[in-house]
Amino acid sequence: GTANYETMKLNLYKWSVEIVKAKVDDVLTSIRDYIPPFLAIFGKTIDKSNEFLNSDIIIENDQIEIEIVRTSNTITHEGIEVEITTVHSAKGQTHTATLYLETFYEGKYEPERLAPQMMGTNFTGTQKYQKQATIMGYVGLSRSTHLLCIAVHKSRFNAHLHDIDTDKWEIIEVQNN
Repeated sequence: GTANYETMKLNLYKWSVEIVKAKVDDVLTSIRDYIPPFLAIFGKTIDKSNEFLNSDIIIENDQIEIEIVRTSNTITHEGIEVEITTVHSAKGQTHTATLYLETFYEGKYEPERLAPQMMGTNFTGTQKYQKQATIMGYVGLSRSTHLLCIAVHKSRFNAHLHDIDTDKWEIIEVQNN
């Protein structure tokens, strides 16, 4: 069920990345390897596509045209370009400044899961979603080179972060107008 779906999503992502990197032969091999177990999930086997799947296909890289369309969620204000993205898209990049907005995932916000880490305690937890939040938090919070801001609702700040070290963090309350 869920594991098979996650495997399929991971493969689709991996194949897309590899195609962009022009590793078409590797993708073709991986797809050929994946199809039999994928069909077995549904109690099926390769039938009429067997010849296609097992024949030698030669793909020249110069025959492949790859166009990467980058959709951007960018705001420019006074000559400063601000890009709004997800943590996933920030992996491997650095930014001058990062504004990390808390998110709600699987029943909790980051301050509810990560308050000890935001206060300097090493992570030792074993809960699945706490681990995921820690990884996403690390990726999101380690991208900026000069300025890091974390936006947390006041009620969650008061409940989970009120004892945060103000020698390390500058707390700024933003009022609604």
